Amino acid sequence: MGRDQLQRGDIIDGRYHVRREVARGARTAVYHVQHSVTRRALALKQLHEVNAMRPDDRADFLAEVRLVSELRHPLVVDVYDASEGDKNTAPYVVTELIEGRSLDGILRVRQMTVEQALRLGYALCDVMSAIHAAGLVFLDLCPKNILLPSRQAHAKASGAALKLFDFGAAAMAVAGNEDNAYRLSCADTRAPYCPPEQHDGGPCGPQADVFAICAIVYECITGAPPYGRPRHGAMVAKALKDVNGSVRTGISDVLMRGISLRADERQTDAEVLSRQMEKAYMAAPTPPPPGEDAPEQRRKYARAAYLTPVRVKCGEITVDGTSEDISAGGLLLMVPQDLDEKNVQVRFALPISGRVVSTEAIARWRSSARDGKGATGLEFVDLEWAARDEIDKYVKYFANS
Repeated sequence: MGRDQLQRGDIIDGRYHVRREVARGARTAVYHVQHSVTRRALALKQLHEVNAMRPDDRADFLAEVRLVSELRHPLVVDVYDASEGDKNTAPYVVTELIEGRSLDGILRVRQMTVEQALRLGYALCDVMSAIHAAGLVFLDLCPKNILLPSRQAHAKASGAALKLFDFGAAAMAVAGNEDNAYRLSCADTRAPYCPPEQHDGGPCGPQADVFAICAIVYECITGAPPYGRPRHGAMVAKALKDVNGSVRTGISDVLMRGISLRADERQTDAEVLSRQMEKAYMAAPTPPPPGEDAPEQRRKYARAAYLTPVRVKCGEITVDGTSEDISAGGLLLMVPQDLDEKNVQVRFALPISGRVVSTEAIARWRSSARDGKGATGLEFVDLEWAARDEIDKYVKYFANS
């Protein structure tokens, strides 16, 4: 795995006990840790050692830490501690641990109802309004950077329908590294949520975030972003009301304005977008109340959101992916390619102890790959009893929260 990877049982600065890895990116890794005194479960995001030796990467990371710490908002992860690092430890930041599903993972499995998508849009406008009021532009709003908390108690206590993280691009822009910020935010699967001016190297204002909000809501309703890589003025997105007949004309017009390829034709910022969305919604004849989401169909095994790296051996090929949720019966897996074999071997960390286990599994269903990654439903074949029991306790904990 390499020196950049912390292991279960490692202790950071004498107080943060590593339980398991949650996610890994090009420059950082995120771990589930437990404070040695309070016993509180937290998330620790650490810069890879190779990046910590690069002054620019180190400065960008610490700038992001300071930015997120200063920007207090219910929909932004709370920062509790941070370290600039030393010769033995790379810089890190400690935040609240959010157990939930990424919007990216949800959209690979299903679309949202119009009401669900609009509620998400209002929440994004709320947090982006605070960011814009602080004189910032987020620049990296995409489904991968949006977490939907799974604990009802957490959501009700904080009023949070989502949690936003990864302010790296915004921090780079504040530090004057706009070129790096634009290049980072327009890479890979982020491209469909970046407007043409961002692809072309800027300058970018709040209208860039307006574009991203509307592109995400559009995808939630239709199942696909409005554009692939929106760089050319000749590209045209099909009107929302023509794709989904349940979208009212006023709402469709507001969102279509937000994904205009010309920045000066979009709403000036997220607050204006929010007001226009609300006005269009209330002006519609007899709008139904948002209400609660429809209950999911009963399943053989109860499940809970669970993000963790998963290694899959499929024949002679080994594939690295991530889980989105877990049950005593199996995993919902996101992988960069379709699995050719139905019978596979999976390796992952358990959600409570962090202990790594391996088991045979059967790929029961697959969704077609989107942006190079598809969803696969895995059913455990011979997972040990102790592991199933631990997963069951984890699922029941969130079900009763």
